[in-house]
Amino acid sequence: MILAAAAFAFYGYLFLARTNFSASNVILSVEGPENFKAQEKVEFEVKVENKSRFELENAYIYVTLPEFLSFEDGSRGEKMLELESVRKKEEISKKINVFANETQREGTIKVRAEYTPKNLSGTFESTANIRVAIASLPLTVIFDLPQKAVNGQQLRGTFHFLAEKELESLPLAVRIMLPEDFSLHDAEPKPQDTTTWIFEKVEPKKSYAVEFEGVIRGAENEAKNFDLLFGTLNKEGVFSQQYKASRKVRISSAPLEFSQTVNGSAGSPQGGVSEYIASSGEKLNFRIDYKNKSGVDIENASITTTLEGSTFDLATLDAGFGYFNANTRTIIWDKNFIPELSRLAKEASGSVEFSVSLKTDLSPKSYRDKNILLKSRAVMDSPNLPLALKGLSLRAESISRVKVRTFLNISSSAYYYEGPFSNSGPIPPKVAEKTTYTISWQIKNSLNEMSGVRVEAPLSRSVVFEEKTYPFANKLSYDSKTHSVSWDVGGLSWGVGHVFPAETVAFQVSLTPQNAIRGQVEELVGRTKISGQDTFADEFIESFAPSIDTTLPDDVGMRKGDGVVQ
Repeated sequence: MILAAAAFAFYGYLFLARTNFSASNVILSVEGPENFKAQEKVEFEVKVENKSRFELENAYIYVTLPEFLSFEDGSRGEKMLELESVRKKEEISKKINVFANETQREGTIKVRAEYTPKNLSGTFESTANIRVAIASLPLTVIFDLPQKAVNGQQLRGTFHFLAEKELESLPLAVRIMLPEDFSLHDAEPKPQDTTTWIFEKVEPKKSYAVEFEGVIRGAENEAKNFDLLFGTLNKEGVFSQQYKASRKVRISSAPLEFSQTVNGSAGSPQGGVSEYIASSGEKLNFRIDYKNKSGVDIENASITTTLEGSTFDLATLDAGFGYFNANTRTIIWDKNFIPELSRLAKEASGSVEFSVSLKTDLSPKSYRDKNILLKSRAVMDSPNLPLALKGLSLRAESISRVKVRTFLNISSSAYYYEGPFSNSGPIPPKVAEKTTYTISWQIKNSLNEMSGVRVEAPLSRSVVFEEKTYPFANKLSYDSKTHSVSWDVGGLSWGVGHVFPAETVAFQVSLTPQNAIRGQVEELVGRTKISGQDTFADEFIESFAPSIDTTLPDDVGMRKGDGVVQ
């Protein structure tokens, strides 16, 4: 009876103790900045204050970060802090350091405490939250670009940055997003890839600078956006943006209207590139036109053009009113040769001309002789920039590109005593008697690759195709409907017949002369045509070989009169 009473008293105590414990007496809080910058290390303090009459055992704190925050050791997600125990009326605090991986983000840091009051079996918890917002990286950035430029202008830009505080996540990646039609030519220091710089170490309060330059192009009054992004790259190379600076460059009208033509083929009137396809030995007539569209007079203007390429025959050069410097291969026109250029009045215009021929012998001797591209690079400029044009470039450029077409040649020959076949029948040919002949085609191609090459020729009415070809693998065919022979060559390398062996094919035909042509020479094969696409010049080409008859001029065994039908 006494034991039962004691047990009842003990469990009654536990019941009363449990009913007297409330988690509201355990105060959990988290303190720290609600606003901070990306890459800035910040400290949060988590406090547990036990106002209950119970000691708290097996006490743990769980801190859960939003996805854009990381703990000081680089880990993400949730971290556990062990407290062991919290005595009655005791306050315990823990400090954590975090930093942001992204910018312009908002989220909540969630804190949860789990514990068990002493002598009680249940687990209780308390929670607390803090809302945080992430601003940009703690950087001071100066992004310097001119506010306006002209189409084709060489544009120079710089950016400087300084870290206000130590950055927690390194290396720092800086990426520049360029307009689609901006060509980046150079930068110092060089980027790790085309447009990204990697800074392994960034010291606080130290200035870092990058200079870059390139050519900007666009339509008049068009705004070109340049974005400078700061952030990090993960192990897979994915860029995470944390800071952004932007600038706009507006395309202004060009002060100088400037263009160049070669044999009438022109580029853009605002400068640009024209293209002309030429043959060996051809005379090239260049004309450069200019006009002052700036609205003000321009002093000491000059025009220069540089001839690029060894295929120009400089012995044929006629510089007109200009001066040719053979060492630099440059023609110069300035106020000494054209007085109007000493002060080019607004809206004034003019032109200069020169001519030069290509070399006649362009037979290739090595791979360096293929795909010949020549340039005339014309520039107009002045060292005296009018104050009204400050920020713009006077320099205008126009390029004429000259591609040299390949020389595609077909030769057509006929033989009786030579060739891969044994021919038969009388020589000279006789009426009503069959004589066989060997027809040979040979292809030469000089400078450029060809595609879709095809050779074709009609046979004379009295000639029969004998179904014999050499070599057998060549794609030679006879069309009975058109009474013609064709050879589908397909692709053809440069240098065939020059650096490499010529392409050849042979086939046999026969002739049984009619009485009407007795005493005459009989045609065997009509005019032979070769055609195809010059893949470098992007031009369709065709050439011809003359018809061949029974005189067989290429056969050394033939004598005078052996081609006349008897």
